Amino acid sequence: MRSRGVRLDLFICMIIVGAIFVGLFTVTEKLGVLDSAFDVIGTLVDGGKKVPDGEVGGKATPKTPRASSMEDVVKLSQQGKVFTIETGSVNYYNYGTFVGDNYEWRILEIDDENAMAVRLNTANIQDGDNVYTEILPVGRVVFEAPGALEEMQETLHGEDIAFVTNAYIDMDGNANATYINPMMQGAMILVTLAGPVFGLLAFVLYILAVLGVHAIFVKLGVFPPVFTPKSKKK
Repeated sequence: MRSRGVRLDLFICMIIVGAIFVGLFTVTEKLGVLDSAFDVIGTLVDGGKKVPDGEVGGKATPKTPRASSMEDVVKLSQQGKVFTIETGSVNYYNYGTFVGDNYEWRILEIDDENAMAVRLNTANIQDGDNVYTEILPVGRVVFEAPGALEEMQETLHGEDIAFVTNAYIDMDGNANATYINPMMQGAMILVTLAGPVFGLLAFVLYILAVLGVHAIFVKLGVFPPVFTPKSKKK
């Protein structure tokens, strides 16, 4: 009876190629090649803009004034100063994110009674003085209505908290970490669509590699050819 399983010689070649692929992946991972590639992609996404510490969107320094209430925010903004806020992550993650004017916005609870819209460079959030708090990036008050204002107001409808509608806090600055660039959106869509294509190419490369390894063993006389011509019947 004719065998319908995978030929033993091909199976051995599949194992060999699989081991080579795993070995190459392990080596590249240890050498940090993949991490470097992702860093390059990240740089391209955010435009390569790194905000210095102490500037709007950058990490807060020990010299950065801290605001702990709406009164502090108002006072520091009137003085034209930048500031940071130490708060729990729940106070800016609680209401989710909103998209407006090509930016991502969050609702930041300044204190128990007041909240403001904020553009937040999450890459520069630091650990706070205790395990329950975080130090937000350096920010400044911008006296303009925030994007996605209606959506944020609807989210806060019924909440016992005052929400500022004619100003917002910019804690992103020139980082554009949360900026949704239309060109980047297109690139991300292409990457998403290209995923299956890359998977197919990887599979084809694997098959070709298996056949290539098998061909080497055939030349060495270890394995028979994959395709053997049928003998003509007499």
